[in-house]
Amino acid sequence: MSQSYLSRPDASLQIAAGQHLLCDCRPGQTCRLVGIDGNRALINRLMGQGVRIGSEIRVLQQRGQDVVITSTGNRIALGGAIARHLQVESLT
Repeated sequence: MSQSYLSRPDASLQIAAGQHLLCDCRPGQTCRLVGIDGNRALINRLMGQGVRIGSEIRVLQQRGQDVVITSTGNRIALGGAIARHLQVESLT
């Protein structure tokens, strides 16, 4: 059985107004990570790469739902399966 962890006080599976999934972002767009809808292993993996709730993320490339982002000076490639679990709000 898979658990879902949303690292937000208002944890819910619905996306709030003004928020969207990372896989929907366009190259050059800057976002802030507001929620992770995934299991503990996914959250730990992202945290190990410097991607945390509140992190500022810039999308460098996008192909389909796959994205290449930069966060805290790290360049990270994320497949669509992961990008679909990251909720962001646009800053630009």
